[in-house]
Amino acid sequence: MSHRLIFTNNTQLNNTNYISGSGVGAVSASNRRALKRRSNVNATTGERCCDKANADKELFVYVGSIDNNLYAFNALTGAPVWRAVTGDDIQSSPVLNSANTIVYVGSVDNKLYAFNAFTGIPAWVAPAVTGGFILSSPVLNSSNTIVYVGSADGNLYAFNAFTGAPEWVAPAVTGGDIQSSPVLNSANTIVYVGNFDGNLYAFNAFTGIPAWVAPAVTGGNILGSPVLST
Repeated sequence: MSHRLIFTNNTQLNNTNYISGSGVGAVSASNRRALKRRSNVNATTGERCCDKANADKELFVYVGSIDNNLYAFNALTGAPVWRAVTGDDIQSSPVLNSANTIVYVGSVDNKLYAFNAFTGIPAWVAPAVTGGFILSSPVLNSSNTIVYVGSADGNLYAFNAFTGAPEWVAPAVTGGDIQSSPVLNSANTIVYVGNFDGNLYAFNAFTGIPAWVAPAVTGGNILGSPVLST
């Protein structure tokens, strides 16, 4: 199976930058001096990492790999802590709930997964399989009750963050894959997402009913995630 590989950037937590690409490393935020990649990281995954590393503030850094696994490493030493398997490549970036107890990630097997952030034990796999790869990264609402994710089937999905039960599927009004990661407004009432058809969409965050489609079509695919002003 041939998949599009999407390489994303680094994230910063606890004054440290966590980076993925050809490996996972750490860069001091004060001097930006790159540290050498730890060989045990690459040897453990056996594959290049394809998504942005996401870190617990104190303990773990999480990253998916195209070997189908989600990995947790010690954020200070790079020592492997656990790995959890999905049914296909992970190109989606993982996301943690605000309590840092559950980590969510999408897979190219069309499913959204939730794992215990300390052990890697599955919390749930969304029972409603989407109709396409999940390359989009999930996002949680501020109360950590609903998790939103896009799919290559062109739909935006909302799942119960505790059980994985489907809340809604946005009507099939989009014209292509959703690889963009959704974003919520501060009131958690509207969810925005870009589409491979070049349009930006807004949906009611409670019902999935379309709020609007940006009238000015961009000149190309939207793979990046929207950002709202504050």
